[in-house]
Formats: sequence, structure tokens, C-alpha cells
Amino acid sequence: MFGEAVFPLGEPVRHGHRRPTPRTALCVLVILAGTLLCGCAALQGPFAKRNIERDLSTVEPGTLTVACDFASPPMDFVDSDGQRRGFEYELVAEVADRLGLDLEFRRCEDLPAVESAVADRAADMAASALSLDDFGGSVSSLEAGSPYMSVGRDVVVPRDVVVPRERPFKGVEQLNDPACTVVVQGGSPNEAWVRETLPKAAVVPVDNAVQGLTGVANGTYSAAVYDDVSATYLLNSMFGTLMVGHHQDDVSRYCFAFSSEDPAVREAVDDALAALEEDGFVASLEAKWFGSPLA
Repeated sequence: MFGEAVFPLGEPVRHGHRRPTPRTALCVLVILAGTLLCGCAALQGPFAKRNIERDLSTVEPGTLTVACDFASPPMDFVDSDGQRRGFEYELVAEVADRLGLDLEFRRCEDLPAVESAVADRAADMAASALSLDDFGGSVSSLEAGSPYMSVGRDVVVPRDVVVPRERPFKGVEQLNDPACTVVVQGGSPNEAWVRETLPKAAVVPVDNAVQGLTGVANGTYSAAVYDDVSATYLLNSMFGTLMVGHHQDDVSRYCFAFSSEDPAVREAVDDALAALEEDGFVASLEAKWFGSPLA
């Protein structure tokens, strides 16, 4: 078992369902009977389910094997009950279902291990909150699939910030100082951005956002730079003493990663994602995890 960070639940609150009355139940039965008699396609929740089944040569026959480090809440993470959860986790599960495949996740220690699992054909694809900017960097040997979500960048600082000696925080340029220590996920596009934008600051790569934000909260680091999806989720659920001091919109897009030796799997997953966008599943999943469908 790898040393995995444990994250809180943090989903939007939902109201409970009313228990149906006998009259309600009778109405439901009448409606269902009418639907069947009319030959109408049944809806799966708020969207019409359309399978994209096809024959694929996967690592394990009949199974989509996915490499993931489960270190990027709310995309992929392990909750306080030890359950794997997240937006991307649920998205991949629906992709496998639409392809008529079983699903198996191969837990990896870090992004290099995720890349190796796919490159060595121990997994069919990678799903670890990868962005297009990771290709040519931390996952240079893999190919990107179709992007499915835009992602921004957040610079996170303490609410009562003194960086390094000024209060309040005046801008990201304030961090370009030898007295400042900026923490990032090692090997990420955000690390490259910090080194280019803040050449005078000390850069500390760590394994995941919880490590980095914990260090900012306890004063070990001056600031942290992470994808806005993760930063917003963690600030709302775990780190109320921190704030976003600087934000950039739409710096990249999330996608899955595949071996270049097996384009059929990539094409099948891309087709399944397109179907999920078309029938409203992605919008419903965004509403579940982010409060509303994303623009």
C-alpha cells in the first residue's frame, strides 16, 4: 500500500428524497407501462444512455485497466473511509460501461509510475488529472486523448499573508524574492511556470496538493501553485485559513493518456467521451462535483 493522502468528502449537499405515497407509486407504474407500450427508449437518470461497444485489444481481455495515483482531489482521491472517489474516477467508470468493458484501476505511487504502467502495457490508459501541458513533460512517452475540461492555475497564500514582509498580498510578483518558498507538485506544468515566472523564489516540489497546502497553512512555505480545480476544492473543504492570491483562467485542459502503440483504445475512449458530452452525462457529473455544469 502506498502512502496515500486521505481527503474529505466535500460534495455539494443534496436534499433527501421523499418516500413515495401509494398514489405516487401507482402513477409511476402507469407512466412506465405507457412508456413500454409506446416503445420509447428509457432514460438513465437525466440522460439517454448510448453504448459505444466495440472489440478492443485491452491489457486484460474484456477489461479497461486504468493507471492512477489517486492524489488529485476532486478528480481522483481516496476519502476518509478508504473509498476511491472523484469526478474523473466516475467519468472513467462510465466510459468503461459505455464500451461494454469491466473496469480495473491500477494504483500507482506517482506520475512517473502512472506513465510507466501505460508505456509498459500494464494499463490501457492513465487518468490522474493530467493536462495537455503534461505531454512532453511528466508523461512524455504517452499520447493525449481528447480534452474534456478546461483548467486554470491558482497561487494560494495565507489569508493573513506576509510574503515575505508585506501585508496584504499585492500580487504574484511579490513572491519573486529569495525569501519566498513556493511549493508545487513535482514535475507538473505548474512547477515549470513557477520556475519561469518567479526565478528568484525557492521552489519546493512535493507529491500532492494536500502536502503543499498543509505546508503553506503551517508557515513552512510562502505560497503554493496548483490547478484551480484542486485548489478550490481543498480550500473549501480543508484549508479555510488559505486564499487564492492570484488566478489564471484556462491555462490548459484535462485529458486521459494512452500508449501510442494502441490507437484503437484511445479512439474508443474519445468516442465514449463525445457520447457522454452529447447525452448530458458530463454536465450532470460536473453539477455533482462542482455545483453546476462548467462552461
